[in-house]
Amino acid sequence: MTLKYYGDSKQKIVVTFIQGEQILTTEGRITKDGALEYKVPEGIKPGEYKVSVDISDKE
Repeated sequence: MTLKYYGDSKQKIVVTFIQGEQILTTEGRITKDGALEYKVPEGIKPGEYKVSVDISDKE
C-alpha cells in the first residue's frame, strides 16, 4: 500500500487496533515521505492485533 501526503490539514486518519473484545483507536498522520505515523493508544498490551486505517478528507 502506498500512502500519499496531502498535508496535515486535508486528511483525517484514524488507526484502530482490535484484539478480541478490545478496540482501541488513535489519530495518525502521513509524513511527507509517505510513512504512517501515530501514537500508540493507552491501554494497548503486547500481542497480535488487527489494524484498520481509515483515511478521509477533513470537513
